[in-house]
Amino acid sequence: MLSWILSRLAIKKALLLAAFIFTPGSNASSLIEERTASLATNAQCELTLGWGDWAPYQFVEQGDSPTGLQIDLVKQIAEQANCELKFVRQPFSQNIQSVRDGSVDFTMDTTVTAERQKYALFSEPYRQEVLVLYVKPQFVNQCSGKSFSDIVKSGVRIGLTQGNIYGDSVSKVQNTPQLNKKLVYANKNANLIDLLKSDRLDGFFEDPTVLSYSLRKNNLSGALKSCKITVYSGTVSFMFSKKTVSEKLVSRFNQALRKVKKTESYLMNWAW
Repeated sequence: MLSWILSRLAIKKALLLAAFIFTPGSNASSLIEERTASLATNAQCELTLGWGDWAPYQFVEQGDSPTGLQIDLVKQIAEQANCELKFVRQPFSQNIQSVRDGSVDFTMDTTVTAERQKYALFSEPYRQEVLVLYVKPQFVNQCSGKSFSDIVKSGVRIGLTQGNIYGDSVSKVQNTPQLNKKLVYANKNANLIDLLKSDRLDGFFEDPTVLSYSLRKNNLSGALKSCKITVYSGTVSFMFSKKTVSEKLVSRFNQALRKVKKTESYLMNWAW
């Protein structure tokens, strides 16, 4: 399976151009001060990462320990930064909230927004993300020359994951109550496949490599076709809680990221 994943990443490289647990009521500023004081000597730090299932980038194969291409990447960066990682598994929307309240130190796969910058610090971009709309084969013709709004108006049931940012065209639909009620929301990405199998939606947005892996794993090859609509193509970063992580620690993480970007494994899997 690993060789298949790597081959898919090679084929789609043009598209892929990717602890201190804060206790509510504790003194967040003193935690940041302690971490900042240790940076001068590059002392070991501890960071809690909030992560969610998104194979083949991150998933659980056996037991509770996460694995996958993106887990390997963040471990490599943390090792270079001399940071020990702890992992908290939860849906993406909960990871965003946990960064906001400081119950995890950072999470992955995040787009920088003005709203998020109020409570979070961001690393330099670490990979390119592409999200494409996939629909059941019988709806592909309805995509031709149509906007996302047109597709939703036509009655095609499109699934979205709570907390994800899909770009302006989707945001406009979400901000229109009459259209937003036609969308089907899932708590996590993996649930979109379940909704498809139970015929509760007709399509959803996904990373091409993740979609190919998911369909193959669920014996659903051919169940979805590209709608030729790419709603988001841009960089993603690690997002750190302002309540528990200092700017200096993010800078140290960025320095480690730059070194990892020069390695053979990064260039093979993530370079764009």
